[in-house]
Amino acid sequence: ATSASVLFGEIYVPGGLTADGQPTNIVEAYSPANNAWRPIANLPKAISEGVTLSDGSYLYLVGGWDGSSYLDNVYVYDATSDSWRPLANLPIPLASATGGVIAGKLFILGGTDGQSALDTCFSYDVAANNWQECPAMLTPRSNAGASVILNKLYILGGDEVVDTELPFGEFYDPTTQTWQV
Repeated sequence: ATSASVLFGEIYVPGGLTADGQPTNIVEAYSPANNAWRPIANLPKAISEGVTLSDGSYLYLVGGWDGSSYLDNVYVYDATSDSWRPLANLPIPLASATGGVIAGKLFILGGTDGQSALDTCFSYDVAANNWQECPAMLTPRSNAGASVILNKLYILGGDEVVDTELPFGEFYDPTTQTWQV
């Protein structure tokens, strides 16, 4: 119940669940060059099921679950100071979302609000520190995978209803603000 992202050649894994199933605030980074893990600054709170993204300069953790509530928290990690700080909250609390970074904007897609899978799309402008709603996906998805290729955000898999797999992927073009199968 965690996600990971690459920053400066290391794989960062913030939060997740401990062996007893509880969310944690522990963050570790893996260095493939050194074949070793190292601890970094803890998250401000215990979080699992958040979305981890990197824009190449900073690491972001968006949303998640703290063991009792779905979260709208957004945190940024600065490797230079080894510290986390809060950013503008998501418009809604969610967990198990996915996303990507295109042209200086974070895109957060789908997830769950604890009741059902979501078709939501939100973009965060890093420079302006604010969230905008983007057009909804073609179908609700939680626990999906996403990747950015040629400035388009592809989303694959996920659950529309618990334990039901989706038969198609889709992609978002931020230039035209449209989704396509």
